[in-house]
Amino acid sequence: METFRMVVLYSEFYKKLLLHPGIIHAEILTEDILERVRQIEASFPHFGVTVVDPVGLHEIEKKGLKLILFCNDDFPMFTDHFMNFIDSSGSLIGHDVLPSEKHKYDNPNYVWLTDHIFMDLTRLGDCYTKCVLSSMPLKVNGLPKGVEPIVYYPCLETVELINTRYKEGRNAIATVLVGVDGVEINSPNR
Repeated sequence: METFRMVVLYSEFYKKLLLHPGIIHAEILTEDILERVRQIEASFPHFGVTVVDPVGLHEIEKKGLKLILFCNDDFPMFTDHFMNFIDSSGSLIGHDVLPSEKHKYDNPNYVWLTDHIFMDLTRLGDCYTKCVLSSMPLKVNGLPKGVEPIVYYPCLETVELINTRYKEGRNAIATVLVGVDGVEINSPNR
């Protein structure tokens, strides 16, 4: 049985991206920049208390098309959970919280690292802790089923590297990485 795979041309995909709130420009993530991003993301300590496991970056790398998006403040950031703090036994000891859910986390044992990230003090001990950063869906209207981009929020050092390399980054409020399958760069008639 033959499997049908939906493919959209890059020009059409790019037009849909630019209609998404806050996206002002996209660039293809080249291998030389990706290599530098890998080095930065794998070595960056998060909040000075833990190492980062950039699972979301690895998810982006597996996609057929990898992009850098330059965005203004209309871009809907953090629309889903993407950050977990895990101890050496694999137990969850903290994570990010969506603003609409923060009222559920009123607990004196929680220490808030930012307005939307906490750790449970009762679960902290003499153990290794890592911060697992995942990707999340980027819901772009008008894309065919099966063409589902994911977004990864890189660390500030990565953002500064990218923004220095591309002039569009100088006007961006947010710089994110996106991966997607099912987008054809060249014309299918080639």
